[in-house]
Amino acid sequence: MSGIILYHGTIADFNIVDLAHTRDNKDFGKGFYLTTDYTQAYDWAYKMKMKAIYRGYNSKGYIYSFKLSIDRLKQLNTHKFTGANKAWLEYIIYNRDRKTNNHQYDYDVVIGKVADANAQELIDAYTVLTEKTDAEKEKLLKRLKAERLKDQYCFKTAKAITLLNEFGNVKRKEF
Repeated sequence: MSGIILYHGTIADFNIVDLAHTRDNKDFGKGFYLTTDYTQAYDWAYKMKMKAIYRGYNSKGYIYSFKLSIDRLKQLNTHKFTGANKAWLEYIIYNRDRKTNNHQYDYDVVIGKVADANAQELIDAYTVLTEKTDAEKEKLLKRLKAERLKDQYCFKTAKAITLLNEFGNVKRKEF
């Protein structure tokens, strides 16, 4: 049985993953986000911790690690983007649209590249264009420099979250 370790960086101290505490309008929509890159998870938690401290809160950062079976993950309805391509970009734009709350896709897990802060600025600039042509999308994809973007896994359904909450899967590190 092969496995994968995924990391989640946050300032939230929790014992189980609960979709009720996740937000809409993220790259892949509402869900619990993880990555295979420990440094990326640490960066997510560190940025949240610094924002909280700046706002006057005494905050800690946490890195949660989840060990998952690849076989069990394959049993879920999973969509994996092959890269930062047109389909990936359209999915992110769709999910980040503040007017959109009904998500047309029915995946348990979505895997793909992260649209980091720089990518978000570029995507926001694209969304205000009056003509959103394929040529403009291609220009945007080139400007995103996809080779430097890290990965993310979005667990979107209760069925997927159950996999994360199985006994023995979760470890937490505080900083």
